[in-house]
Amino acid sequence: HSESSLSGKKKNKQQHKLFTYPNGDTYLGPFNQRRRRHGYGVFVCKSTGSSYSGNFVHGRKEGAGTLLLQDDRTKYEGEFRANVPHGRGTLVVHDSSSYYGEFEHGAFHGTG
Repeated sequence: HSESSLSGKKKNKQQHKLFTYPNGDTYLGPFNQRRRRHGYGVFVCKSTGSSYSGNFVHGRKEGAGTLLLQDDRTKYEGEFRANVPHGRGTLVVHDSSSYYGEFEHGAFHGTG
C-alpha cells in the first residue's frame, strides 16, 4: 500500500491522508487510532468504479454521504448506517427516475 499526507489539510485535528490499498482502492481522509476510516473522506473502489464521499465511523459509512455507482448515472445521496442507505435520502437511477424518502437497511421504506 502507499500512503501520503496532504500538507495543511486538517479537520478536527485529524490529518487527511491519501491511502492506496493493495487492490487499488483509494481513500482520502482521516483515520482513527486503529487505522480505520474515520471522519469525512472519499473512498473509490477500483474494481467497481463506484465512489463514496461522506462520513465514516470506525471504517463504515455512517451519517451523511453520497454514493456514485460506476455508471456515473446512479447516485444515492442521504443518510447511511453500517455501510448502507438508512434514513432519509434520494436515489436517482440511470433512466432519470428517482425516489426521495426513507431507506431502511439499504431498502426503500415507506411511500417515498
